[in-house]
Amino acid sequence: MSRYPDLVQGTKLDTSFTDDYTVHEHEDSEDEQCLGRPARRVEYWRTERPLAEGGFGEVYLQQCIEGRRRVYLRAVKVLSKFKSRAKNINYITELEVIAKFSQKRYSNYFVKLLGWYDTDNDLFIAMEYFPLGDLQQYISKNQSLPEPDAQQVSYQVLEGLNYMHSENFAHRDIKPGNILIKSCPPDGSWWIKLSDFGISKRLDPSVEQNSTVKGTWSYMPPELFGYESGTPRVINYQAADMWSAGEMVFRMLSNEAVFPSPQVLLRYAAQPDFFPSEPLERNGAGKQAVDFIRSLMRPAPGDRLTSSQALDHPWLRPLRPSAPVISAMASRSTAPTPPMGSGLTTSNGWGTASSTDMSISRASLSAPPRPTTRPLTTSAPAIESRSSDSLFPPSLRLAPPTNQPSDKAWDGESSINVWDHDSGACIQTLKGHSSSVYSVTFSPDGRQIISGSVDRTIKIWDRNSGACMQTLKGHGGLVLSVTFSPDGRQIISGSVDRTVKIWDRNSGTCMQTLEGHGGSVGSVTFSPDGRQIISGSDDDTIKIWDCNSGTCMQTLEGHGNSVCSVAFSPDGRQIISGSDDSTIKIWDRDSGACAQTLKGHSSPVRSVAFSPDGRQIISGSLDSTIKVWARD
Repeated sequence: MSRYPDLVQGTKLDTSFTDDYTVHEHEDSEDEQCLGRPARRVEYWRTERPLAEGGFGEVYLQQCIEGRRRVYLRAVKVLSKFKSRAKNINYITELEVIAKFSQKRYSNYFVKLLGWYDTDNDLFIAMEYFPLGDLQQYISKNQSLPEPDAQQVSYQVLEGLNYMHSENFAHRDIKPGNILIKSCPPDGSWWIKLSDFGISKRLDPSVEQNSTVKGTWSYMPPELFGYESGTPRVINYQAADMWSAGEMVFRMLSNEAVFPSPQVLLRYAAQPDFFPSEPLERNGAGKQAVDFIRSLMRPAPGDRLTSSQALDHPWLRPLRPSAPVISAMASRSTAPTPPMGSGLTTSNGWGTASSTDMSISRASLSAPPRPTTRPLTTSAPAIESRSSDSLFPPSLRLAPPTNQPSDKAWDGESSINVWDHDSGACIQTLKGHSSSVYSVTFSPDGRQIISGSVDRTIKIWDRNSGACMQTLKGHGGLVLSVTFSPDGRQIISGSVDRTVKIWDRNSGTCMQTLEGHGGSVGSVTFSPDGRQIISGSDDDTIKIWDCNSGTCMQTLEGHGNSVCSVAFSPDGRQIISGSDDSTIKIWDRDSGACAQTLKGHSSPVRSVAFSPDGRQIISGSLDSTIKVWARD
């Protein structure tokens, strides 16, 4: 049986269950009794509807229908103990963190714990309910925030982080979906709270922090992608929080992701002057805002602002109260001031209001109207953004709007789906990777599948049974590209660790490691005869390798940005490449000369291929188009 810390044990609710209700018995405190000894009070809670679901459990809205005092609506997160153990998630940590930061001095900044209870199989965490939903829904509906609004939200998020960091905690999953809204315009000033402490971490300076990657990929700094080679590696999780905060502020102001893929992120890590500030400037963000975000998103963790330094940045300094902001070395007994500009009292505006304030009517659960800063457009495809633990009502779970930041390359699930070509039905799901899958392909005979993942492994799967036959380990960074040799006997892989590896399919051993690229290797393929390998890299080059000796035969230079995709012509005499410089190049394999440059895309070209007869080329780009080119 797990040993709960005293702080956690003190918040456990005396609970029983009936067919329809969750029943809690409370002993009222002395200040709740007018005369006589405190009495026991019984509350009956009824589940109204689900609010959200995720990989480890669900969140439900519950109403207290009898015995309530002040709170009569709550959100209850139900966590599967079995799934938590299977994924090595310590659910006690979430209880400890939310209990700690539910104390009165932190109440303005963090979601409040209302108590917890459990069964043999599940843990139930009762929390205050937020009818206005989370910041992700707000951004999705309004496209972006005006800069003054973004400043207020940023200040409050950083105040919360500063309290966590001063207590030697790191949140590790800062993102808009974990920022819940107490109040917002036009019905009030901004007041937000931090939520979802499922992967928060207490930092012990005497213990080296391991490099286990947890969180949301598109909000993670480069060091968590294995960009810095060498082990063991000490991770500064508080600095990682600051990076995530920078990504969040960028999205509030632009409604775009800073880096559309890990490859672009890693290019920035190698070339810090490359920071893509254009979306901010296009949306009217001021120079101080741009400088603030860049200061949070420095590639080197030690170069980023701390939470206390960020609160003193010129962009946020006007919001500071007259009293100094707490720092990691400050006294921990000082009570916080309410969020700046909230203008709220504890009697109104709370998601968990008294019974006289609100009813269970659908209208009372709906969010108030939001200001729209500019009309919706439909230039980008709709992409669903899900937050597994956001405590929002069904009225806010709208069809995904357009122009949302795309996290498709980042936040994909760790499973592989096999689809029937004719019916379009999913006929099999392969599970085994612990992180997002970045590349998949069939063997030449169609009997096997290989996959490369952010978890730095390659897996070989049996297509018929769906069983994982082997796991290939050896890369020091996420695996970006995998493919079979034409005879199916070998596998090659390209990785963020800047290498190409050749693997024996049967034994799973690494036969050779090809080194020479100066950036991550995002695309690899064999020549039709299997004697050569080509690789495209973030160092803007393509390399041609001899498969037997592992030597680099030629380096093709000419692109002005990362090479994202490479392919051989069916006769093996030409090579095509697609690049972040928005062009496609056709190369002569023997001479290494660039025979032609195809221009027409307005954004990075992420995929290229020859037609089976070699007479046409197709290309896919981030400009949302596919182009078919006639080969001369």
